[in-house]
Amino acid sequence: MSGLAHSRRTYDQFLRDVVQEYNECTGTGSSEYNSRRESGSVVTTIRVNIRKNVPSTRAPIVRTVPPGTTLQYTEIIDSGESVNGNSVWNKDQEGNCFWSGATM
Repeated sequence: MSGLAHSRRTYDQFLRDVVQEYNECTGTGSSEYNSRRESGSVVTTIRVNIRKNVPSTRAPIVRTVPPGTTLQYTEIIDSGESVNGNSVWNKDQEGNCFWSGATM
């Protein structure tokens, strides 16, 4: 199994990740994401990691919630890290992020 297949990333996502990691390490580039203010609630369908402030699987985990947990969100981020082809994340009132693909 290749490293990309093991990490469940496409080559295109890998290239975007390299650029993002470089920008984060050097303090250059934009860390802004396309988002819109919209509030609501969703229910988790699998175990979900709530990530600290960044819509990325590389962000530190603040907490993990089990399936069936209701989560409130205040913002929808359309350009977070793509996971299984879905780059939409939600942001909660504390500014933490969770991947929308794990919710309904």
